[in-house]
Amino acid sequence: MIKSLPNILLFFFLALTFSSCKISPVVPTGVQDVKFENFDALKGICDISFGLKINNPNAFNVVVHHVDLDVSIAGVPMGKVAMDDKLKMKKNTEAVYPVKFHAELKDLLTNLPKLLAAIRGKQSDVDLTGSIMVGSGLIRHTFPVNLKQDKVSTTDN
Repeated sequence: MIKSLPNILLFFFLALTFSSCKISPVVPTGVQDVKFENFDALKGICDISFGLKINNPNAFNVVVHHVDLDVSIAGVPMGKVAMDDKLKMKKNTEAVYPVKFHAELKDLLTNLPKLLAAIRGKQSDVDLTGSIMVGSGLIRHTFPVNLKQDKVSTTDN
């Protein structure tokens, strides 16, 4: 029991040290190059990819553990992006990460013209809402995401 006392004290010291660490919000700051791939207007399905710019303002490296976002393009709800792949972010950096997901249009008559206009116009408004979970060491924190960006470049393949 006495031999394990230093280990217990070390554990409590580390727990106390890390519990006082605050993680500044690590959230997406922009969207780049929305691409509509395998677009089937009759079925209302397509694959979408874009670059998601994420800022880490912390003075230490963090890991993005989970991203859960609802995506709207040109005011049309496109579905959810759920990334479970861990992303390692260096301290004080902003980087762009590729995102891909499968979208299904719920109301073809109303939404299809808006999407076709966005694709033909080569730009569209993008809205992201949801959350992002980041951590460093044993500490994890979830931050809300509410990003609205106008005139993002759009293309189809």
